[in-house]
Amino acid sequence: MPSDLTNPSPEAIVFDETIPEEKGFAEIFDAQIKPRLLEDVEKRRQAKAETRRRLPRFLCLSLGSLAVFVTAFVVAVVLKDLTMPALTVAMIAAVVGVGSLFWFMMAGNVAYDSLPRLAAVRTVAAQFGLACDSENADASLLAKAFIQPAGGTEVSLGPRLSGKRGTVELEAWPIIRRTRTQKSSQIFFHGWYLRLHLPVTVKSRTAIVERDARYLLAGGAAGMQEVTLESTEFAKRFYVCSDDQIESRVILSPDVIEHISRWVTAFSGYGGLMIGISGENAELAIPTGENRLERWTPQVPTTAIKELHGYFLEIAGLMTFVDGFDALVESEGWRSELERKTS
Repeated sequence: MPSDLTNPSPEAIVFDETIPEEKGFAEIFDAQIKPRLLEDVEKRRQAKAETRRRLPRFLCLSLGSLAVFVTAFVVAVVLKDLTMPALTVAMIAAVVGVGSLFWFMMAGNVAYDSLPRLAAVRTVAAQFGLACDSENADASLLAKAFIQPAGGTEVSLGPRLSGKRGTVELEAWPIIRRTRTQKSSQIFFHGWYLRLHLPVTVKSRTAIVERDARYLLAGGAAGMQEVTLESTEFAKRFYVCSDDQIESRVILSPDVIEHISRWVTAFSGYGGLMIGISGENAELAIPTGENRLERWTPQVPTTAIKELHGYFLEIAGLMTFVDGFDALVESEGWRSELERKTS
């Protein structure tokens, strides 16, 4: 029943730990998040009670106003005097009727903001040792980004996550790129943008994108040529281009290719993954199946819990990539070869 979803009992609002990264979060959920969700449940219950309480008076006012309006208007028409007081009475009755409608509708006008998205995401991010410092990050943070999905005319970023995993400094945001016209708005790309700090500064620009999504690069690959790699399996799935063939092959060592391939198989099933390596950063634009920026609806506890699980799964996937990248950075072979080439 819908009422069970929107107004569940406190016992029904439970966070079940389903993946290892969620271990211990149920206790945090009960202490910090559940009370806020219960606030919204109580607000909804009170709004419904107020609506029921106002209903009889609303019906009386509405029907009474309608009767007065019709009577006064008929009298004015029959007497063929539309300037007579009866018409004034009809207009007053109409105003009273409309006013009663607004008064009735205000009973359900409740702001469900007991659990802001930032508070919820911050508790999830803390489970991964990450900070969450803004509700909506400034899109200008991507101004100098090498990898940006092409086609969108408007960019929106969600809460910014930042921190350090091992030796790797990182930032991550949920992202939406959309195209807008005078008549419509269409989401072109939604997912995550992940920026990792490299152990060295590379001189080249290297882009990796799934071949089926090459169009996403658009003009971002200007001045670069396709790189021929030893891994034919990797080359079948990914298009790699760079403005320095030699350095790009050093960057995309067999270990790096294996890590990307393994991670994509496990966590990125939606297609359109893009990776860019330039200067001091490695950047990833990772498409996902859910729009994390516009789906937050804490007024329905079951939906809020589902969204929390979604954040856990997606951030866990991001951190798996970061942890694997950290292992590569700590690998003397790959790092020393990269340092030698870029020195």
